[in-house]
Amino acid sequence: MPPPPPGPARYDTVGYAAVIAEGGLSPAISATHATLPIGSFIELTALDSGKTIIVVITDGVRPRDGWLLNLSSGAAQALGGGAAGALS
Repeated sequence: MPPPPPGPARYDTVGYAAVIAEGGLSPAISATHATLPIGSFIELTALDSGKTIIVVITDGVRPRDGWLLNLSSGAAQALGGGAAGALS
């Protein structure tokens, strides 16, 4: 298969995100991911509400319990998840 044409990379997946609470990420709209480079921007959509936000990857993490990424509490609230831990 030939490489994709120049331009933004695209990766689509459906899954769950964990929300970091105390001692984790700031209330900024950010996330951590196991494989995406720090400084990457990703678009997230809440499938239940249709809300979409853009977050910046601020750190790398080890994948745990099937989670795709870890959201800051600010990102979770922006998606409509409310308090930390409310997204599943």
